[in-house]
Amino acid sequence: MAARDARLEELLPQMASILKEQGVVAYLAGGFLRDALLGRPSNDVDLAVAGDPLALAQGVARTLGGHYVLLDEALPTARVVFQDRTSENAGIVYFDFCQFRGDDILADLAQRDFTINALALDLQQAIGQLVFGPWSLVAGTTDHGLRTTDYELRTILDPFGGLADLRAGRIRAVHDGVFQDDPVRLLRAVRFVAQLGFQIEPHTQALIRRDSALAPRPAGERVGEEIVKILSTPAAGQHLRLLDSLGLLTVVIPELDSLRGVSQPQEHYWDVFEHSLQTVSAAERLLNSLQVATPPSTLPCITGEGRVGERLRAHFAEVLAADRPRAIACKLAALLHDVAKPQTRSVEPNGRIRFLNHQIVGLPIVEDVLRRLRFSRREIAVILTVIEHHLRPGQLTDETTVSKRAVYRFFRDTGDEGVDVLLLSLADHLATRGPLLNAAHWAQHVAMTQAMLTCYLAPEPAAAPVRLITGDDVLALGVPSGPRVGELLDQVREAQAAGEVHTREEALAFARALI
Repeated sequence: MAARDARLEELLPQMASILKEQGVVAYLAGGFLRDALLGRPSNDVDLAVAGDPLALAQGVARTLGGHYVLLDEALPTARVVFQDRTSENAGIVYFDFCQFRGDDILADLAQRDFTINALALDLQQAIGQLVFGPWSLVAGTTDHGLRTTDYELRTILDPFGGLADLRAGRIRAVHDGVFQDDPVRLLRAVRFVAQLGFQIEPHTQALIRRDSALAPRPAGERVGEEIVKILSTPAAGQHLRLLDSLGLLTVVIPELDSLRGVSQPQEHYWDVFEHSLQTVSAAERLLNSLQVATPPSTLPCITGEGRVGERLRAHFAEVLAADRPRAIACKLAALLHDVAKPQTRSVEPNGRIRFLNHQIVGLPIVEDVLRRLRFSRREIAVILTVIEHHLRPGQLTDETTVSKRAVYRFFRDTGDEGVDVLLLSLADHLATRGPLLNAAHWAQHVAMTQAMLTCYLAPEPAAAPVRLITGDDVLALGVPSGPRVGELLDQVREAQAAGEVHTREEALAFARALI
């Protein structure tokens, strides 16, 4: 059993005591109980209560020193957030209060999505089992960690066979109308497959296909959040393919549908649609390779070795918005990088297929997708930069050596996103050739990438040299105010990157020569 948050063990009995004093009937339910049964750590406690959840949450927040957050006034649902800032080991704990949907807890469970989430345990009974002793609901004696003896399970309310489905690793709808009640559950079914390693049983698959057209109806941020959670799992490419097989992927991102069957030049093994999914999977493999010093592969690859590896891991772990790391943006860029190929496809008289400027034509299309799914401005800017420049590393690979000037220009135009561009370029290479990959060409691409990353991530990066002179210095040389000042400063920094200029005096002399 994974370790629990110490703050949770302290708060849960206090919460139970407060609610007991007020005579409030409360049940642990939903994801927290499911994860406890599976032995998965969770810091998000779902409480179904008989009473006003908003007032209860506000009272608990005042008494225990938490932060009250209104989640949904119509449902109604509220959250209390606890964070112990005095301890490095204590993270954030969330308590979500939701009113029974119906007259009692059984009526509430009947309106939930999947049987594995339609479980409840009286909070007062839960304290002895879940807090004052081991997590006795979990023993790991089956494939999914659920205890086979049922002494501790007798008090769990399970009107729809959720415990049996937990044991079997099965996603099953509580009733045939669950997706019509809330279409975001269509995506959530695939998310649970991705997170838990479960399978969707055939009847529920049929219901998903029946109701797949409803998937875009929920608010964009809810749809986008489910996609993010799927992309956060280790095999996101595989689960995007599952979304597609269930008729969901191109319903929520219809811009991808036109990619199907679009043939490409002979160096491409797959059509544009399959190539895009393969690029996501390749990007995942490359991101995973950064976690180990020597990836277990017969092919050369970028690694997590040394200082550069540490910087790369930190780079892709950077949070761009909410709790979404840069790695998610990288996978989205991989999925959408060729979205404009159908519009830009042309065939020359000699039969050569071309997609001129597809990386530029695709930018407004990608921006529309991301805005519709309510991604942040920062995430959108990163993804657009990566897609705009994703062809450049491949062009550099065609050269025998990459000059310091070329490295400087590349990172001047891409900034930190240049690292993401380099990774997408590698993923694009793998997804282009597929099983026909030329090992020598791949090794050359990896070597170029590694050299550029080393240059950019060095303690004193040549790709981003310290400015030796300023705009005032250029003005003092007699250059009138205007764009020419910036152009000269950039030429001086490029000369620094190439090792031609080292000091302020040399920089001024170089600028005079240019003038």
